[in-house]
Amino acid sequence: MAIGGDRVSADAGLAGCRVVEIGTGSALAYGAKLLAAFGAEVLKIEPQGGDPMRRIAPCADIGDGHKESA
Repeated sequence: MAIGGDRVSADAGLAGCRVVEIGTGSALAYGAKLLAAFGAEVLKIEPQGGDPMRRIAPCADIGDGHKESA
């Protein structure tokens, strides 16, 4: 499985798990991306105005993302 963009099947190791990401930082964002790549549903809680890491390279675009908005 390629971490950099391919979706994984429903039988992935973390399928059915929910993770809540609260915080900022490139390590946290990358960790959440890895968890999502292995099938976890990641719920990101951001401050009003969005996560500052979205505006800082190289994290401005971290993969295809498995994103949904609430």
